[in-house]
Amino acid sequence: MSKKILIYAFTLRRDAAAALILKGQLESRGATVVIACSYNFDFYLKYWGPDICLISTISRIENITKYCPSSEIVLWPGEGSEPLESSNALMIKNRDGAWRRISRILSWGEHDRQIFKQMFDDADSKVFVCGNPRLDLAKASPLINERTKNRHSIGIMGRFNSLNHYDGRPTIYSLNDTENLASVIDQAKGYTVIVNTIKWIVENTNEQIQIRPHPLEAPENYKYLQNMYKGRITIDESFDLAHWIAGQKLILTPSSTSFLEAYITKTPIINIEKLADFVQPSREIQPFAALSQDAGISPASYTELRELITSPPTHIKNEKIEAHLKHAHGWHLPQTAASKAADILVGSKLQPLPKIKLLQRWGLAQVSNIMFRKACRRNPLFSNFNYCEQFHKSPEYFAEITRLICSKIKD
Repeated sequence: MSKKILIYAFTLRRDAAAALILKGQLESRGATVVIACSYNFDFYLKYWGPDICLISTISRIENITKYCPSSEIVLWPGEGSEPLESSNALMIKNRDGAWRRISRILSWGEHDRQIFKQMFDDADSKVFVCGNPRLDLAKASPLINERTKNRHSIGIMGRFNSLNHYDGRPTIYSLNDTENLASVIDQAKGYTVIVNTIKWIVENTNEQIQIRPHPLEAPENYKYLQNMYKGRITIDESFDLAHWIAGQKLILTPSSTSFLEAYITKTPIINIEKLADFVQPSREIQPFAALSQDAGISPASYTELRELITSPPTHIKNEKIEAHLKHAHGWHLPQTAASKAADILVGSKLQPLPKIKLLQRWGLAQVSNIMFRKACRRNPLFSNFNYCEQFHKSPEYFAEITRLICSKIKD
């Protein structure tokens, strides 16, 4: 019997790409799939009645229990490889009834599975290592190698969401929680380095610049730079981070978990934190993201930074990162994370989609689309964070990725 599966994509530019690849794998196995986010998740719970809910954050457990109690809850984490103090396992432990309600957990890697085993005696029966779903696009895309042979610009990655909220809220909103002060100061310092560097690149080189905002940022607020430096700057709003990184000559960024895609595609990384003199170094607050400093170079002066831009460093294999990819992200696994997850959820047999269920899904999608359009009329920046199938078009090559993954499945 075909399963109805609801996937919760928390953020557009972090989660939608992995959700679309997983959707392709599930549908190839005969499941009917909807990708939802905060504005329409409860709507689909009430009126579609999914058999399985894949959630990336445990905050959705209560609403699933309330509106669709028969639905199986599967945790498909939006973050992984965290230390115990910020792990999914500890958050579930501290949330009354959450462990009992979750039936399965699709872990990124052995690192997370071991933390669950520390917390719960029956973890072996619930936790399955699938790999990091975000890395599927680096692992399976047929375009990555081609992109790395035609690198065309200098990439700048934003992580300034306390200054530039995706929905247009001002920076002062971040300071409603005064503990955010250090973060706001560090982001302001980091952005100052970025602005100074952009000015230098434009004035002293012929390089094109591409800026990719953080998933919690508003891309619109970077577009003033395009007006200042006409013809030199592009703002990237695409789903596929790995595809974008693979096309860059180098990446300029604060510490970020996205260093993995850069490392895998052998894209040089320049980390700006030392130059920006951060108040809270990432090594102290987010050890995983701080590994990006080991994957690249952290210049201590603008002179050193400019030399690196002019003559980018070559990729060097790092045993520490190689071990992290294997232990925490399942990079060594032969399957993609999406294919492994689909096998666990619905089996590995390929089969067609049931037309009657597709018709029912289409009708609900029309109502969901109206909800999305109304929200966008209230705030035009709503689409920066929230996915809508009719509004956000999937890249054409995603279908080819699905086909290539499926071609490796044996009946």
